[in-house]
Amino acid sequence: MQYLKRRLDDWLSRWRADPNRKPLLVKGARQVGKTTLLGRLAEDAGRAVLLDCDNPDDRVLLSNPDKTRLASLAKGA
Repeated sequence: MQYLKRRLDDWLSRWRADPNRKPLLVKGARQVGKTTLLGRLAEDAGRAVLLDCDNPDDRVLLSNPDKTRLASLAKGA
């Protein structure tokens, strides 16, 4: 599948390069390319933790955050 470059790509590249960046939360309408955009960012970065609220396991983790589990996800990224 061909990737369609978005205006956000440049902003995300700058965000990723900022050593003082905050965690990124992306929300929006369904089927607009959020997961594709973040998947591409993760692929370019080589390390990332993607939590998808459409995934039931991720929803449970985000609904009941467990610091140990979140820390292990971050280490694995």
